[in-house]
Amino acid sequence: MDLNTDFTKLSNRKETQKLEHPHQNLKLLLHHGAVSAIAKKLGISAAAVSQALKAGKPGNRIVQEAVLMAEASGALYTAQALASLTRI
Repeated sequence: MDLNTDFTKLSNRKETQKLEHPHQNLKLLLHHGAVSAIAKKLGISAAAVSQALKAGKPGNRIVQEAVLMAEASGALYTAQALASLTRI
């Protein structure tokens, strides 16, 4: 194996890992200022909200609140519709 082959395999593996963890994109579904709004609502820091969204644990109250906001805005439905499309 040459260096280029190893790098390609590593790159593909990283992209596969990104696809396996869709919760990492939850923050992208939220409107501007949503992290601050969740922080104020729950009485915690914005940094704690960001960290919880990165972890993406479904049982976490912060994640649940973010999902509710994404559903309310229609962003979650749109993301699900786009994800269901097959690549041509």
